[in-house]
Amino acid sequence: MRSDCLKMGGGTNMFCGMIVLVHLQIRNWEKVCAVKVQSVWRGHAGRKIYNHLVDTVSLVRSCSSQEVNVHQVVPTDPEKRRQFYYKRMEKLSTRLFSALDAERETEIS
Repeated sequence: MRSDCLKMGGGTNMFCGMIVLVHLQIRNWEKVCAVKVQSVWRGHAGRKIYNHLVDTVSLVRSCSSQEVNVHQVVPTDPEKRRQFYYKRMEKLSTRLFSALDAERETEIS
């Protein structure tokens, strides 16, 4: 930045000071944006881990023996059961649609 000011004919003029100020504001804005992106990502990762832990802990508590049977994985509470199947169908449909899109893309190209 100072080399730009020197090329213009002096480093103490008002225009050069404004250039430095703008560059500092841009750097500050980039840092603020980076912090926001990092906080959003950390929140997403934390919620994903938390939801997985809640599902597995509730499944382990519902199982009386050490072995986890496939039928014991489904919650017995009607509301949790509905949410469980909703999430499962959502994951399966997302996987199916992405596979169909990938197949369609390979057929087109």
